[in-house]
Amino acid sequence: MLPADIKQTIKRINTIYQEQDQAPATTQTEKANAATAPLQTQDEALQPKATPDSLFTPEPQQARQSSHDNTLTTTASEQTESASPDIFESRFAVGEELIFSLQLGDLFLGDLYAIRSPGGYRIGLLEFAQLVDFAIDVDPEEATASGWFIAQQNSFALQQQPDESLTVMAGSELFTIPSSRYDIQDDIYIELTDLEQWFGVSALFDEGQLNIVVNSDQPFPIEKRLARQRKRFDKDTSFSKSVLPVKENGYKLLSTPLLDVQASARINESNTDSSYSLLSSQDAGYFSSQVFLSGNDNSGLVDARLSLSRHSNNADLLGPLKMTEYAFGDVTPVNIGAGATQAQGRGFRMSNARYGIVDNRRVNLVGEIQVGWDIELYRNGVLIDNRTSVAEGRYEFNDVELGYGQNDFEFVFYGPQGQIERRQESYYVDSNIAEQGESLVQFSAVQSNESVLGVGDFTDDPTRLGPLVSLSYDYGVTDWLSFGVGGSYFAPEEGDKVESVALRSNLVLGRFGLINSIFQLENDERRAMLHSFRTQVAGVSIDATYRRSELLDELLLERSEVNQLVTQDVNLRFTGTLFASSGTPLSYQNVWSRSELPSGGVNQQFQNSLGINSSFGSFSHGVLWQKDTLPVTEANSAMSVESTLGSLAYRNRFGPVFTRVFGEYEIDPDTRFNSVGTSLNYPITNKLTSELRYTYDVASERSRYDLRLNWLGDNVSLSGIANYAEGQDWSINLVLRFGLGYDAATDTLFTSGRALSQSGAVVLRMFEDENLDGTFNEGEPTLENVEVSAAQAFRDEKTNEQGLAVLKSLPANRRTDIIVDESTFTHPSMTVATDGFAVASRRGSIQQFDIPVVRAGELDGTLYWRNENNEEQIAPYVRMNMVNQNGDVVATTRTEFDGYYLFTKIMPGTYAIEVDTSSGRQRGMTPERFKSVTVSNKGDLITGVDMTLRELMSADGFVAVAGEFSSLSMLRLYLKLLDRRLDSDLLSNAFYYVAESGKYVLGIDYQERQSEQDKASMVEVCKLMRAKNVACNVNTVEFNY
Repeated sequence: MLPADIKQTIKRINTIYQEQDQAPATTQTEKANAATAPLQTQDEALQPKATPDSLFTPEPQQARQSSHDNTLTTTASEQTESASPDIFESRFAVGEELIFSLQLGDLFLGDLYAIRSPGGYRIGLLEFAQLVDFAIDVDPEEATASGWFIAQQNSFALQQQPDESLTVMAGSELFTIPSSRYDIQDDIYIELTDLEQWFGVSALFDEGQLNIVVNSDQPFPIEKRLARQRKRFDKDTSFSKSVLPVKENGYKLLSTPLLDVQASARINESNTDSSYSLLSSQDAGYFSSQVFLSGNDNSGLVDARLSLSRHSNNADLLGPLKMTEYAFGDVTPVNIGAGATQAQGRGFRMSNARYGIVDNRRVNLVGEIQVGWDIELYRNGVLIDNRTSVAEGRYEFNDVELGYGQNDFEFVFYGPQGQIERRQESYYVDSNIAEQGESLVQFSAVQSNESVLGVGDFTDDPTRLGPLVSLSYDYGVTDWLSFGVGGSYFAPEEGDKVESVALRSNLVLGRFGLINSIFQLENDERRAMLHSFRTQVAGVSIDATYRRSELLDELLLERSEVNQLVTQDVNLRFTGTLFASSGTPLSYQNVWSRSELPSGGVNQQFQNSLGINSSFGSFSHGVLWQKDTLPVTEANSAMSVESTLGSLAYRNRFGPVFTRVFGEYEIDPDTRFNSVGTSLNYPITNKLTSELRYTYDVASERSRYDLRLNWLGDNVSLSGIANYAEGQDWSINLVLRFGLGYDAATDTLFTSGRALSQSGAVVLRMFEDENLDGTFNEGEPTLENVEVSAAQAFRDEKTNEQGLAVLKSLPANRRTDIIVDESTFTHPSMTVATDGFAVASRRGSIQQFDIPVVRAGELDGTLYWRNENNEEQIAPYVRMNMVNQNGDVVATTRTEFDGYYLFTKIMPGTYAIEVDTSSGRQRGMTPERFKSVTVSNKGDLITGVDMTLRELMSADGFVAVAGEFSSLSMLRLYLKLLDRRLDSDLLSNAFYYVAESGKYVLGIDYQERQSEQDKASMVEVCKLMRAKNVACNVNTVEFNY
C-alpha cells in the first residue's frame, strides 16, 4: 500500500504530462460586491464554540472586474502583428494559469503569475512593474496606468478607449492594443510580446523550468540600485552576501581575550636562543583593544604595541561628530594628499567613512601577524608585492593603487611551520568618493614614529620625531563631482616645521572613467600636483598618472643632492585577464613609468607580471626592465645603466605532494639565473606533514637545505625545522603555536591551531525546547553532532555532547550567516524554532547564542472552488496563508496544478488556514468552512485539510455590538475580560467583523433581517449585557459572507 503523500506525488507527475485538449478558458463577468469583511459564525468554524483563541476572519473582499473575451483574433495593430495559435507551440493548454520565475539577466526578481494565451503568455502589468521596479501606477478598475520606466524621460501612459482597445504611450512611441490582446481581472494582463515592444526589452522563457529571463540594453532601476549599494569600495565582493539580520555585538566593559601565542627555540653550532610573540584582542573599557608583544631570551621585551578602537556603521560615535570609527594608541596618521602615508605613531584618529576608506585612488592594506611569517599580495590574480620574515608582528602595504572596476586582493600567508592561510579583500571603484551632499572627514593627531609603550620605536631620527596633526575633508557637490581640502602640521624635534595644504577633486565621466586631481603646497617652498585618469576598455583596466613637483626656493639648489627645481613622473598601468571563460585564465599587468629625480637623473621602468591558475597548477612570472640615466655634471656626460631582472614560480599538487618551484634570473647586463629552488610538501598523516626545501645560489655556488616536520593539530601546532647552508652554520628550530579563548557564559575553554586574535568567535548551544519558551532550561536535552556553519566565513563545526559548537577564526567586521544543517538532527521533524541570524564579529569578540529546536508539523490538503453548476473543481495556483493567533501570516504556499497544497515546518501553535482571495479567479470568493488547526510539539502530520471556495453572498441584519477596537489584540483581550463576567451562553455566538472605518467590531450575536421584529431579539441580548454593566448597542449591517 503506497503512502498517501507518495500517491499524491505520482498523481501530480502523471497529470503534468497528460494531453490537455480542453477549450480555452474564458473569464466570466461577475457582479461587484461590497468590501465588508465576511461574518464568521458558529456554523462556519471547526470548533463548536468561537473562543477568543480561535477568532479568525479573512480580509474584506473586493469586487471582481469584468473582463474581455480572451479569444485571440488574427487582427494586427499598426505596431504588433498578432501571433497565430499554429505558430506558438506549447505543452500547456490555452487558458492554463502558471507561475513563472522572473529573472533580470542573472538576477532573480520573484514569482510571476502568467496565463497561457493563443499567442504566448499574458502577465499582469502591475505585478511586472513591481518586480522590475518600474514607477508605474496601474488601476485595473479604471483600466489606466501611468508613470515612467527605466529612466524618468521614458514616460508611460495607458488608457482604455470606448471601443475597449488600449492606447499606450511608451516613451515617444504610440501603440494601440485591440481588446482581444489583453484581459482585465485583478490586474491588466498584457501579452508578453507587447511588453517587450513597449519597454524595449527581450524576454526568453523556458517552459520546462517555468522561467522567464528579461534582458535590456539599458540598466533597470533595480540594477542601478544594486550598483549604488555596492558602489565605491565594496569589500568582500568575492564572497556570497549575508542576507540574514545581524545580531547586535555591543562593546563590553571587559571580556576574556582571544590570544595567539608563538614560541620558538633555535640551536646551532655556537649557541642557543629563543623568542616569543603574543597577539591579544578583547573588549576593554567598551573599546576593542589589540596588544602585540614580542621578545627573546637576550632582550626580554623587544617590541610592543597597543590600540583601542570603536567602530559603528550607523555613524553615531562621538556624539555630534557622527563618526563611524575612532582609535587611540598606535594608529596610522591621515594622508592628506599626494605624498606617502606615514608610519604608525602614538595618538588619536577618527573618520566618518562608512566604507572604511575615503580615497578611491589608493588603499592601505595593513594587519597584525605573527613574527617570522611571509606574505604575498595579489591583485586580480597577479603578484604585486610581498613581505618576507616579518619581524614587527604587523604587515603594511600602504598606498596601493586602486584600478577602475574590480580590485580583488588576496593575501597568502606562509607560516614558519609550513602553514598556508589566505584572506581576501575586494574594492569596486567606478564612482565618486562622496555622494551628493555627503561630507567625509578624517582627522589624526599623533606623536610621529613613537609607540604608546615606548618599546621598539620605529626610528630615533629627531627629524622624523614630533607631533603630526592632519585633517582632510571631502564634499560631494553632485554624484559625479566632489571637492576636498586637507591640511597637516609637523613639528620635528630637530629641523624646520612643515605645514602642508592640499586641494583635490574627483570627477566621474560616467562609463568613460574617473579623473582625480590633487594640488599640494608645503611651507611655501614646494608645490606638487597629481592627475590620474582611470577607465576600463574591453575588460582592460587602464590607469594613467602624472605627477609634478616643484621647488619654489632656488636656494635649495645649493644642496648637493638637488640639481633641478622641477621633477615630473608619468605612470601607465594596464591590467586585465585573457581567456577568462576558459579553464586557464591568464591575468596580466603591464606598468611603464618615467621618473625625473631631484638629482637630475631619470629612471625608466617597464614591468610585466603574469599569473595563471588552472587545473594544471598556478604559474606566475614577472620581468622588470630598468634604465637609470645619471645626471650630466662638469666631470662627465650623461650615463645610462640598464638592467633586466625576472622571477618565476610554479605551484601544483602531484598526488599527495604539494610542489613549489621558484627562481630568479637576469637578462641584462648578464644573462643568467641568480637562484633556483624547490619545495616539496608531503602529508604523512592528516595532522603530520613534512617539507623539504632546496635553494641554490648561482653567484656563490652554494646550496641550502631545509627540512621541516609539522604537526598541525586542531588545538595546537608544533614544528621542527632543520637547515644547513654550505659554508655556513647548521641550525635546528622548534616552533610552537596555538590560539586560546574562553567563553564565560558556557564555561567553554577552546584552543585552535589557527590564528584567533585577529578574528572573532561564536559559541552556539543547540537544545530541544521542550517547554517552548525559547530559552535553555536546566534538564532540557542538548543535541550532539549537529553541524553548524558560518557561511561567508567558510567555517563549520559539530556540536559536542553538551550541545556546544565553537565557530572560530571568523573574519573581523564581515557579516556571515549562521546556518544549521537540519539534516543532521536526530529526528526528521526537528527544526530550528527561531529566525535565522548573522553575526559581524570583531577582533577578540566571543558571542554566545542558544538555538532552540522543536519538532515541527506538516499539513496538506486540496483546494476546490464551486462553479455555477454547484460542482467542485480543483483550484490551481492559488496562494494559501497560515495565520497565527495574532493575525500574522507565518507561512505562505501556492496550490499545485491539481489544487494540492502543503505547509512544512509548522511551529507548535494554533493556526487558521486562509485563502488569499484578493486576486485571480478566486477574487470575490470565500471558503465554505474556515479551517483552524492546532499543531503540537510532537511532529504532527495533518492531512486532508481540504477547502472549497464559493461565491460571496449578500445579507443584512442586526448585530448586538459590544465595542469597536483599533487592533485585533485589544478585541481579544476585551473578550477574555467579558468571559469572566458574563455567562458562557451569552458569548457562544461571539464573532467580529471589520467595519468600513477599518476598526474591529466585536459582535455578541446576529439576527438576519426578515422583518423589523427581528431587531427585537438583538435588543434583548443588549439588555442582558447592560444588566451585567457591559455596554451594548444594536447596529444594522450589510455584508457579504
